[in-house]
Amino acid sequence: MNINAFESKQVAFEFNLPMDVVIENLHQRVGDPKNSAGLGEGMVGSVSQNDTYIYRGVPGTRNSFRPTFYGSFTGSGSQTVLKGTISLNRVIIKFMYMWLAIVGLVGVATLVTVLSNPNASWLSLLHIFVMAALVYTMVLVLKNKCQPDIAWLEEKITSAVDKGGVS
Repeated sequence: MNINAFESKQVAFEFNLPMDVVIENLHQRVGDPKNSAGLGEGMVGSVSQNDTYIYRGVPGTRNSFRPTFYGSFTGSGSQTVLKGTISLNRVIIKFMYMWLAIVGLVGVATLVTVLSNPNASWLSLLHIFVMAALVYTMVLVLKNKCQPDIAWLEEKITSAVDKGGVS
């Protein structure tokens, strides 16, 4: 199990096709996030030259911890590169850092209270550490449960472009 809950993976997909063909082929295979509910399992997101994001859409599930590809296209002539990162959803990462920071501040405030008040219970500090550990463990478990999605994304992105947008 990977213990870094917020790490990302740098990836680059190289294609021997012009950029407009690569973008069009991938665009044909990536469903719109707003209208993907009844489409079945597949790639969902948005494809454009400067801002592409793609994640695995599975009908009947909503998992914010699924890895998402974020990237952009570069290239010239018949060479195109789609370069980016695969990581947790950026909103989830920001929320978790904010949440952990708040738990840390509450922990410091609780520690100050316990140290300055001889009648205060040290048990209150235990609650803070247990809460932080449970949430961090939840993030790790859900992220590691979704690890197969990384290979799935890499294969589907390559396949969509190489096969001209046809599965």
